[in-house]
Amino acid sequence: MLPKIQIKLVSVLIIITSFLLLSCGGGGGGGGTGGGTKPTPDASETKQQKIQKELVKSEWSLAASGLGTIKRDNVDLTDSFKDFKITFFKDGTYTSSGGKDLWEDKPNKTGKWAWVDSDTSTKIKINNVTVTIKVSDSSMELGFTLPKGSKAIGARTLGVGGSFSIRLGR
Repeated sequence: MLPKIQIKLVSVLIIITSFLLLSCGGGGGGGGTGGGTKPTPDASETKQQKIQKELVKSEWSLAASGLGTIKRDNVDLTDSFKDFKITFFKDGTYTSSGGKDLWEDKPNKTGKWAWVDSDTSTKIKINNVTVTIKVSDSSMELGFTLPKGSKAIGARTLGVGGSFSIRLGR
């Protein structure tokens, strides 16, 4: 038989252990009911999948952040595209509106986008134009280069080649 003091210690340890196990909760740590903690990201999710989630979450525009810009060879073209908006979708399509589309000579455009390859999380193709991409929770930066005389850019006066940098917000 165990002495009374050992029985009390074992009982206290069982109660403490039970309390600790019950307070752990589940779903990513931090407490039983969640209490405002963020869920743990899926460890199997690739960087490309994480970026795509942000990319397709909502519409992107020049006006959203107040910091949006469109430049060609470091010349500001923002006023020519001030109402520009673009939305990317999971199915590999996008829509844009508000001024000429940056990839074709149409005011409102639906087109295709895709990752350049399965290993990159920084390059996509938009209507066969390779575009570098950087996405955060509130901003997106795009960059691409078009050869001189390219017809892929909107208005004829802007339809020349060059290096484009675009910053959009939401």
